[in-house]
Amino acid sequence: MLLERMGLSPADLAAVPQPRPEVSTFAEYVPVVSAEVSAGTRRAYGSCPGPAWETSSPPSNTRLTGHTL
Repeated sequence: MLLERMGLSPADLAAVPQPRPEVSTFAEYVPVVSAEVSAGTRRAYGSCPGPAWETSSPPSNTRLTGHTL
């Protein structure tokens, strides 16, 4: 019942995962987005503390899905 509500079947869980293209991490993607916003937006949000991954290593599962640089 739960699998059905999630749109999955038992066969989906047993299937071999298909290779997916590599995607950017948040640490790689955020500077790209920051470079694309206006100076006013950077001033408004630039004073916010940086993300945790700026001071420590990001976990390996912080990759964005569906976005590439």
